[in-house]
Amino acid sequence: GARGGIIGATTDTIVPRLGATYDVNGDGRFVLQGTYGHYAGKYSESQFAENTNVGNPDFLWMAYTGPAGQGRDFAPGFDPANYEIFQGDFPTANVFLEEGLSSPIVREWTLQAGTEIGQDGYLKAIYINRNWSNFVEDFITLEGGATNIVRDGVDFGTFDNNVITNSDDPVRRYQAVQLQSRYDLSNALSLNAHWTIQLENEGNFEGEGVNTPGATSVIGDYPEIRDEARHFPVGRTDDFQRHPGRAWAIHNLTMARFGTLTSSLMWRYEGAQAFSLAATGVAITPQQEAILTSLGYQSAPADQTIYFEGRGTELFDDYSLFDVSLNYQIPLW
Repeated sequence: GARGGIIGATTDTIVPRLGATYDVNGDGRFVLQGTYGHYAGKYSESQFAENTNVGNPDFLWMAYTGPAGQGRDFAPGFDPANYEIFQGDFPTANVFLEEGLSSPIVREWTLQAGTEIGQDGYLKAIYINRNWSNFVEDFITLEGGATNIVRDGVDFGTFDNNVITNSDDPVRRYQAVQLQSRYDLSNALSLNAHWTIQLENEGNFEGEGVNTPGATSVIGDYPEIRDEARHFPVGRTDDFQRHPGRAWAIHNLTMARFGTLTSSLMWRYEGAQAFSLAATGVAITPQQEAILTSLGYQSAPADQTIYFEGRGTELFDDYSLFDVSLNYQIPLW
């Protein structure tokens, strides 16, 4: 919960789950299944505490424009008058959560078919379709207005408001076919395999980064100077893998009062992951800044990421490896 009368999330979400199973022959050997469900995302502090100072301090981005110099005793470096203020984020003053803000929703449906292999195994195929919506996204627009910030008697100036709301402007889509199987060669030895074929794993933002879960995107921030193709293109996400797969065997050797030796061998195949050709930390151009100023914005973004070929256009090399595991259990009593 937030303090000081600040309203956070005050809402609820309906997440239905439906499933159906059909036994084709009535003997359990060939089964068809289908599911449909909604899944609500976590109410992450990084999203739903954006309008509080709890772990989220005020932020002021400035650039030094005063006389040249250096050192701890260089007085102009400590004079705020020698800095040009570009952007400010004051959670309790110019960040607002829209009323009824709720967590993102994933809508998923699956089609499944499974069959027994003899008396000791099974094979199952699953088609998965997921679509994300209701993202928690920030918007910095002319319609959102601006707020004059005064802290401890110091007037820092006027800054554009940041409005946090639910939006379907961000895009995330996923389709895949999964193949699963298991076969027991004996009571002691079993063979297993799992293979995924990603048909689609794309979007126009990642939604998280290193130590930044629930990160918002640039979609909706200063839309007059950002272009979809260069700033938030739709393409393969960084966890795209056309063919991740696993195959493994487990053997249990029982030696009565001398215990049990369990050994396993796994082959892992990691399909090529996608990456983008992009430049991060690119400065806002004078032309972009002039556009924002002419429209009446009070500040400008600190920098930008520019995509050259789109999102996820390149692929790393694929690779495979083997894992071996040995476990010995001995009864002590």
